Amino acid sequence: MTINIVQAIFLGLFACLASLPGMGGTTIGNYTLGRPLVGGLIVGIIMGNVGLGIIVGAAIQVVYIALVTPGGTVSADVRAVTYIGIPLAMMGITAQGLDPNSAAAAGYAASIGSAVGTLGTVLFYGTQTMNLVWQGIGWGSIIYLSALTSIDQEQYESARLDGAGRLQQIIYITIPNILPTIMIMLILRIGK
Repeated sequence: MTINIVQAIFLGLFACLASLPGMGGTTIGNYTLGRPLVGGLIVGIIMGNVGLGIIVGAAIQVVYIALVTPGGTVSADVRAVTYIGIPLAMMGITAQGLDPNSAAAAGYAASIGSAVGTLGTVLFYGTQTMNLVWQGIGWGSIIYLSALTSIDQEQYESARLDGAGRLQQIIYITIPNILPTIMIMLILRIGK
C-alpha cells in the first residue's frame, strides 16, 4: 500500500478542513473531522480500504477518547494523528501482514498514533515559539543596536590598552552599559 499524490492532496485537504473552527465549528470542523474515528473512515475512503481505516481509526480513538483541551493547553495534535498517523498505521499494518482485527494491529496503530500526536504537538509548540521570537526580533534588534552604538568607544580602547580581552570587554563594558535597555525591554516584554 502506497500513497499517491492525489491521495496526499485529499489527506491534506481534509486535515485543513478539520483544523478550521469556522468550517462548521463542532458540526464539521475540529470536533468531527479531526477525530480519529471519523477521520479513519475518511482516510479509509481516500486510501481505498475503508474497513482497515475504520479499524485503525477506532484503535487510535481509544487512546484519545477522553481528550479534552482544558483552557489553552493542547495535550496532543489529534489532526496529525488522524491524517498522518492513520495512513502510516494502515501502511504499516499492510506492509507487516498483520491481521487488522488482531490485538497486535490495534497496538501498532495506537503506538503510531501516539508517536505522531506527540511529534505534532512538539512541532506545533516549536513553530509557535519560533514565530514569537521572529515577531520580536526586529524591534528588539533595533533597540539593542541603538544601545550598543551609544557606548563610548573610548571605554573599549582604554580597556584594550589595559590588556582586557574581548570577553572581559563584554562583561565589564558592554553589559553594564546596555543593562538599563535590557531591563526596560524585559519590563515591556513582561507587560505584553
